[in-house]
Amino acid sequence: MFRARPAVLSVLLLLAACGDGEPSHAPAKPETPAKGEPAGETGAPTHVVYDQILIAFKGSYRVMNPNTHREEILSDTGRPQEAARELAAKVLDLARSGGDFAALKDAYTDARGKDGSPSGLIHAALDSVRKETYEIYRSTLYPGPASVVFRLKKDEVGLIEYDPKRCPDGWLIVKRVK
Repeated sequence: MFRARPAVLSVLLLLAACGDGEPSHAPAKPETPAKGEPAGETGAPTHVVYDQILIAFKGSYRVMNPNTHREEILSDTGRPQEAARELAAKVLDLARSGGDFAALKDAYTDARGKDGSPSGLIHAALDSVRKETYEIYRSTLYPGPASVVFRLKKDEVGLIEYDPKRCPDGWLIVKRVK
């Protein structure tokens, strides 16, 4: 037969008297915010829609070919890396000074579909919420865009610097639409 020590019994009785056994300093679970509303104290939205302008450079914008299972250059601009950095700074200045983002995207982006038109809006959701069918989860984005687009306010423009691991396609000028 199990015999509890008096000290252990005292602690158990004290915990039972405190209510549901939860420590009193434990924070309450936050309610799930409505779609597009800030999530908790950080103010990060649960769902975002953003547009982007990709400024690539020679050999930077690559994708996996599903047929050959090899990485291939998707858009070879022939632009040197330093020229891409300078162009990204110019486009960022134009976008932040009130330039028409859609027109800038049409003129400058290297992310284009097979028909030559610029890529569309990107709909993303935090991994902790249920995504809509047309959304992608934040974890599927490269780390650079994932860390920036959820911090932007609506209509704010940001820059994601080229980084081989965080943003390997080149420089991204992003605008949060929703």
